Amino acid sequence: AFVMGTPIHAGTWLPELKGFVKAFEPQMIGKPFYLWVTCIRVLEEYGMSHVMDFYMEPELLRQLDVRSKTAFAGKLDLQSVDWNERWSLAARYDGHAWPTNFDGDFRDWDKIADWATATAKDLESLPVKS
Repeated sequence: AFVMGTPIHAGTWLPELKGFVKAFEPQMIGKPFYLWVTCIRVLEEYGMSHVMDFYMEPELLRQLDVRSKTAFAGKLDLQSVDWNERWSLAARYDGHAWPTNFDGDFRDWDKIADWATATAKDLESLPVKS
């Protein structure tokens, strides 16, 4: 099984995860696959549905046995974001709240633990293949 995650950067997965999935797709086909992403956009009014609809890279997941996928808000420290990259955040901002409201640590450890527990239970329920 594969349990993978990535932050969303400029509206997409980090290139390292994309490269891994592309390189190892033949070995991953037919095995359970679980995916999480972190994206501050889930804090917006319709952010979770936007992330699930547009940031899950369906062309990379098409061949895989995706058992579960989710998004978490994560953490954003605007002071550490390069000024040249802030345009990416601004371009994806929906305008329902001040952007500075998203500066901070929004990791919901209970939600993360719930997803991890559900993933483990799902894995336990699968037949073992030899």
